[in-house]
Amino acid sequence: MKPKAQYYITIGIALLFIVSIILFNKEYIPKGILYNNNFDDGFAGFLNESCCNHSLKIVNNMAEVNSLCIDPLIANGMRSEIKLAPVPAFSERWYGFSIYFPQNWSNNYKGSNDWILLAQWHSVNNNYAGPPIALSSLMGGIIGLSVKNGVIETRYNITTINDVAGKRTDWVFHIKLNYSGGGLVETWLNGNKVVTHNGVVGYNENVGPYFKTGIYRGLQTQCPITLYIDNFKVGNESSNYNEVNPRN
Repeated sequence: MKPKAQYYITIGIALLFIVSIILFNKEYIPKGILYNNNFDDGFAGFLNESCCNHSLKIVNNMAEVNSLCIDPLIANGMRSEIKLAPVPAFSERWYGFSIYFPQNWSNNYKGSNDWILLAQWHSVNNNYAGPPIALSSLMGGIIGLSVKNGVIETRYNITTINDVAGKRTDWVFHIKLNYSGGGLVETWLNGNKVVTHNGVVGYNENVGPYFKTGIYRGLQTQCPITLYIDNFKVGNESSNYNEVNPRN
């Protein structure tokens, strides 16, 4: 074999070896996934809606969310949240993420004035009272999902603070927006389906809601509050439960 030909063969083999290393070490992301953040590299892709340096931090490759009693109001509320851009009206999305509740939650946040929104799909125009979809802990320490059509609110109780304190919880949401009817909200907690809501989903607006997660609390809710978020994914209409499942 001529030296020049041997040279090109050697170079080709070396390039093929390098490309194979890159491909096999790159995390595979399904086509249906629009957003994927395990917080190893910070809050990339999220917008920050919080007051202070202590509000949102990366700790042990998770998003640590803190709300202190001395925190000032942000956007007319006591909030330490991260958020995404709005989705189109009549769109379909899958969401998956983990929330870790520290053990001290078992002794707190159960009073008559205590409420904490853990995740919400917030109206852009804000023409209605409250978000159309929200995961929250309300008085008595009941964690549940609320779905509003602008007038009527349907509340699904899912679990309690006592059940999740000191534990990681894995959440999946499948949402089809349709303010005329025919909408859908499905929710899974730790692999178990806990909510199926059919009917009006979302408000009569020209754009869909934007997703927020973290801590949004009442002025009289006990504080300080800390929780952790991890393994966040968003999928489009071609995605599915397995693709956004935070355990996968």
